[in-house]
Amino acid sequence: MFQDSRFLIEILVRWANENLVDLIVQKRGHETRGLILLRQNLGTDLVRLWVQENDEAGSPTFRQRFEQDQTFEQADAYVERELIRDDDLWIVVCENSDGVLPKVLESAKPF
Repeated sequence: MFQDSRFLIEILVRWANENLVDLIVQKRGHETRGLILLRQNLGTDLVRLWVQENDEAGSPTFRQRFEQDQTFEQADAYVERELIRDDDLWIVVCENSDGVLPKVLESAKPF
């Protein structure tokens, strides 16, 4: 089980460094309780959005937010709405055209 959001961000940053993937933390959220929204720019004018949930044990899981990838404009609008709703949210941007994600994210399914 992860102790806080910052720890999970560190795992994502380490994964990106090891896999030569560009990743930036666009907005820092709350250190311990902030959920994470991962914006995966696919390099084709499309974006895949992943959102964090916590399971019954408190461990994070990630789900693809939409069944289909979004345009940059659609993704921007969604992120803006989520930031209005949750100012503790972390926004992480990943430039990764092959769609490879850390194992902690891979098993996720769209809502």
